Amino acid sequence: MLTLVATTIGQHSVDTSTALASPGHVLRTLGSLTLVLLLLLGCNLLFRRKFGLIARSAGQRRLRVVERLSIGHRHSVVLVDIGDKQLVLGVTPDRITALDTSPHACTSFGEELSQATQAAEIEAS
Repeated sequence: MLTLVATTIGQHSVDTSTALASPGHVLRTLGSLTLVLLLLLGCNLLFRRKFGLIARSAGQRRLRVVERLSIGHRHSVVLVDIGDKQLVLGVTPDRITALDTSPHACTSFGEELSQATQAAEIEAS
């Protein structure tokens, strides 16, 4: 029985040197590759839209760093706009601390920083 299968397979052998180099085979392979790449690109765009993974453009961002002041090596104070609020944050390598929150836009980072430090001094007293 095994010899029957071997002889059947041997009778239908194909010369692979001409079959792989034929223009039809190359075009079919390139077409399949293009189809798979387009399918992957379409799935990528679909998932980005569905799950909100598309980065917002600059006009649509709700979070904006207004100014950053370095107060030491790897320590800084940051003024951040979030919608109609402004936050003054203390940033260290270990944590981020909210120093002050104001519902209005301040005119300068210096004003906001002095207000936050005055409030911190009053709390410390």
